[in-house]
Amino acid sequence: MNKNFTACVIALQLVIVAFAVQTVKAQEPTPSLAIQPAEYTANIIGETFDVNVTIADMRTDLRLVMPQFRVQYDNTALEVVDIEEGPFLKQFGNAAEPPYTFFINVTDTSPDYGSNVLVGILIWPDENGTWSNFPEGSGTLATITFKAIKQTAAPESPISLTLTLNDTLLVDDGIGEIAHETVDGQYGMDTLSFTYSPSVALAGKPVFFSAPEAANAVTYHWDFGDGTSADTTTNTLGHVYSTIGNYNVALACSINDFTSSTATESITVSPSQPSLDVTIDAGSIHFNGEVVEFNVLTASHGEAVDATKIEAYLYNGGVLNTNLTSEVRTIDTGLYLIPYGIPADAPAGTYTLLVKAEYYNAMGTNIKSFQISPTLTAEIENIKGDIATVSNGVENLRLNLTAINATITGLINSQGVTLAQISTSIGTLTAKLDTINATITQINGNTATLQSMLGEVETKLDSTQSTAATMLYATTILSAIAVILAAAILLTVRKKPSS
Repeated sequence: MNKNFTACVIALQLVIVAFAVQTVKAQEPTPSLAIQPAEYTANIIGETFDVNVTIADMRTDLRLVMPQFRVQYDNTALEVVDIEEGPFLKQFGNAAEPPYTFFINVTDTSPDYGSNVLVGILIWPDENGTWSNFPEGSGTLATITFKAIKQTAAPESPISLTLTLNDTLLVDDGIGEIAHETVDGQYGMDTLSFTYSPSVALAGKPVFFSAPEAANAVTYHWDFGDGTSADTTTNTLGHVYSTIGNYNVALACSINDFTSSTATESITVSPSQPSLDVTIDAGSIHFNGEVVEFNVLTASHGEAVDATKIEAYLYNGGVLNTNLTSEVRTIDTGLYLIPYGIPADAPAGTYTLLVKAEYYNAMGTNIKSFQISPTLTAEIENIKGDIATVSNGVENLRLNLTAINATITGLINSQGVTLAQISTSIGTLTAKLDTINATITQINGNTATLQSMLGEVETKLDSTQSTAATMLYATTILSAIAVILAAAILLTVRKKPSS
C-alpha cells in the first residue's frame, strides 16, 4: 500500500511539472517579423530611405536556421536601390569560420505578389552538417533602400501605401516551420508645394521662391508665368517681375526619368514702391537713474518685416550722446527693443532717439524726442534688487535706486497715512513702510529710530506718526518677546524631570 501511494504521488508530481512546462511555453511570446520604421513619409521625389526587416522574441529552443520573406511594394512609387543583410543572424556562427550565413535576395515582379523583394538567409551548419548555436533575441535581418520616384501635387491626394510582408517562413533544423507573426509598414509622400516671399511682390524687386530641399540630384523646373523659366539643382531662387500683374508660377521636380506632378501658386505683383516705415515709442518724460525700454517697429506696405540692417542713436543738444546700435534686440518679426539706463548725472533737457533701418533696397528713418526731467515726485510701488517701480500718477517708471543715491530721510503724513520720505539725486520719493521693509528699532519720546533697506534715520514724530510708529515698534517688541517666551517654555519642558 505504501509503494502504491508513493507511485501515485510521483505520478501526480510529474503531471504537475508537465502542466507547468506547458503553461510556461504558452506564456512565452510568439516570434515576429516586422518592417521598421513602421511609418515613413518622404517630402521630395528622389529621396532615398532605409527600411529594416526585423525579427523579435526568437528563442533558442525553436532552433531557427533559416528565415525567408517577401516585401511587397508599389513600383510606380518606389524603386529598390540596395538590399543588404542585417547583423542579427551573423552573431550565431555554427561554421568554423566566416561567412556564417548564406544571404540571397531577388527583386521580382510576379502575378501572385506583384513587385517584391525576396530574401532568404541560411545559417551555415558546422562541418558535420548540424547546428548547435541557435539564434535568440531580436535584431535586423535585412535592410532595403528605396528611392521615391513619384510625387503628387495639390489638388491631388498625397501618396500613401503599405509595405507588406508576405510569403514568410521561419524554418528550424528539422525543416519544420516555426509559428510567427508579421507586422507591415506604411509609406507616404507629401504633395509637392513651394512658398514665396515677400508676401507683397513688387515689380522690379526680387521674389524668393523655396521648395523642399533634396539630398540627391533633383532638378527643379520653375515656370514663373511671365514667359520665363529656370531649371536649378537648389531648392531656392529669386526672380524679378518687370511689370505688375497676376502670374501663375509652376514647379515640377525630376530625377533620372521620373518627374513629379506640377505644383502651382498664383502671385500678384504690385507697383514698385520701395519703402520702409519705422515707428518709435520712446515715451515723453524720463528721469535720471530710470531704466528705459524704447520700442521700434519696422514695416513694409503695412506688414511687419525684419530689417536687414538697423541702427539707433541718442542725441542731446544737437550732439551724439550714445550709440545704442549694439543694444538693439529682436522681439518678434519687425519688433525691436532698445534698453537704456539713464545715467544719474545725465543733464536735464530734450533728448532725441534716431533709428535708421534698411530692408533690401528700401530705407526708413524716424526720430522721437522725450524729456529728461531734473526732478521727480513719485511713490515707490515695489522694489526688486536695486530696481524700484515708481508711480508719478501718470505712468510707472523703473529707477535704479543705487544710481540715484536713494536714502530714507524721515516720515511724512499723507492723507492720514504714514509714509517714508526718501531723498534722491533727482527729487523726493515716498514709500509705504512695508515696501522698504521699515522697522522701528527705538522710540525715545517723540523721536523714533527707523531701520529700512534704504538705510537708518532718526525722525521726529507728530501725533499720527507717533501712534503708527508706536504700533509698529510694539509689534516688533511683542514679536521678540514671543520668541523669548517660546524659548523659555521649551527650555522648561526639557528640564522637567520625568516621573
